[in-house]
Amino acid sequence: MDWTWGWSAVGALATCILAGGIFFAIRQFRQAKLSTNAQIAVELFCELRSEKVVEILRFIYSLNREEDMQNLPSVDRNNIGYVLGRYEILGALVGKGIIDGKLAMETYGGHPVIRCWYQLCKQYIRKEQNRRGYFHDNYEIFARQCLERFNHEHIRVGLDNKYYKKENLVVELKNELKEFRPRSLGEIKKDRRA
Repeated sequence: MDWTWGWSAVGALATCILAGGIFFAIRQFRQAKLSTNAQIAVELFCELRSEKVVEILRFIYSLNREEDMQNLPSVDRNNIGYVLGRYEILGALVGKGIIDGKLAMETYGGHPVIRCWYQLCKQYIRKEQNRRGYFHDNYEIFARQCLERFNHEHIRVGLDNKYYKKENLVVELKNELKEFRPRSLGEIKKDRRA
């Protein structure tokens, strides 16, 4: 009887079982990661739809974008920071592929992202970026992606408050001075090197 053939078969069988176990472990890890990512996405969705955030968004929409926001009470600046922080997280999750960009624009609120950018860029975001350096870059990149998609698909985003009525912020922002439009990832990287 040739035992070498038998041991070779046993070794091949053990290798197959080990490879199958590794494949199953990798698959389980990916499934757990997807489940965790889905849980994060749902929690962020609920938070962005909460009464607190909706009330802060209404406040942001009511602002005059030409006035200096540094004179706002600290509670209002903190509330604005809270919303921008959530949009920063959303932008990072989209940037890492954890949340689909199109899904984020449709369900998480591409419209509020554009409205907030329009309202806050000139007198708040750009000033903070100049002062701090890095400041909500992921939010800015996501705002740019929303702007490009809405422009391409002719989606109108309006804003109406006591200071002005804007029919289409997408067109407004596309025609805005370059320093007030949201930058792409490439433009942000280029500005960092400068």
